[in-house]
Amino acid sequence: MPISFSPDVVVVGGGPVGLWTAIQIKTTTNKEVLVAEKYAEYKRSDINLNIRPHSLRGIPQCEKLQKLAKNWSGRVVPIKEMEESLIRCANEVGVRILRGNQVDPNQLRNQFPTAKVFIGADGAKSSMRKELFGDNYKFNRTFQYLIQVQYKIKSPREAERKKSLRTSINSYRKLCYAGHLITENIRAQENGESRVTLRIFIDKETYFQMAEAKFSNPYYFETDLDRVPKKIKDILIKWWGYQEDLEIVQTPKTNKITVIPLYAYATKAIVKTSSDEPVIYALVGDAAQAYPFFRAVNNGFLLGTKLAKCTAEAFKNLSTAKNRNLPVVQQTKQFALPFNSYSRYAILRAHTERIKVYIKNLFILLSDFWIKAANTSPVKIIKLDSQKKRSLERGQKIWHSLSQSTKIAVVS
Repeated sequence: MPISFSPDVVVVGGGPVGLWTAIQIKTTTNKEVLVAEKYAEYKRSDINLNIRPHSLRGIPQCEKLQKLAKNWSGRVVPIKEMEESLIRCANEVGVRILRGNQVDPNQLRNQFPTAKVFIGADGAKSSMRKELFGDNYKFNRTFQYLIQVQYKIKSPREAERKKSLRTSINSYRKLCYAGHLITENIRAQENGESRVTLRIFIDKETYFQMAEAKFSNPYYFETDLDRVPKKIKDILIKWWGYQEDLEIVQTPKTNKITVIPLYAYATKAIVKTSSDEPVIYALVGDAAQAYPFFRAVNNGFLLGTKLAKCTAEAFKNLSTAKNRNLPVVQQTKQFALPFNSYSRYAILRAHTERIKVYIKNLFILLSDFWIKAANTSPVKIIKLDSQKKRSLERGQKIWHSLSQSTKIAVVS
């Protein structure tokens, strides 16, 4: 970072929410804004984010940001695409980005003496939250555990991609045959193949059996299938075997399995003020609150937009207080005032999202119970034909092919 650069606002964390917040602060205040990101390169390239239209509301009249919001609204957006777009937008509006440099939260004032606002957007394991806010929570609970299985296939038939009663019934049959709650997402790739993401809801014991399979260290098909618990192996064999003419494309370091805990939490405090000078510390995104079921990034965007508005108002208050030659104590109070609004808004978001997570979790529990009950009941609402029931051998062949070589596994 150039020595001559003296930021007014420092955002710690250059993920989507950190960049989203920084761009809006720069646009609404025209202050010097710095984003400090500890990673030099992307670490999360295979995550897709479901962006809901309401999470993009209230953004400033910035043409570049408005265009991004229009493109993302109601879409599933790859995180790499999102981060690259936000970085371009940040550069265009004048936000400075410092990558590959991990800052010490306790040294921020010494490192950036001109800054008035320090924002922690450094994720679920936030050092800003830990060091400056004490890792204290209003609530912190794990709701579900899941295994995510990602792999490439030859492009699926059109009938499998279209939403219809027939495909819905077929999906229900697959769930009943697997005997487990699974969600499946298929995204077409430019090379004519498709990317499949399976999310399998599991119990706590199974999760800890695979706890090492994280995003940073996943299980790859070509090397780690023998480490998968038998329960998950049987589910995948049934799921794959139920599908005729399934072709899984084996390429190194592509098809993988990871485990994910689905937790919800919110910090007790989201803003920290100084009593003797106009300096604010605030949290946003996963550093402040996180929710499962694709709600985290949407909530983070809403918090970022609100925080940007409050930051703009705070700088206006400070300018007015200085023009009136008010004492530093009064300047500090005027500067901190808008952040009380941000704190109240965050509390409202926390309670709202917590209720939604409970409802979603209840739906998942009921769905899982229904599938298991339907699978064991002698009376079938939708019967599995005998040919599909005998697909176990097909699934076993797929598993054997995947675990024995890195070549394309073709079963017809």
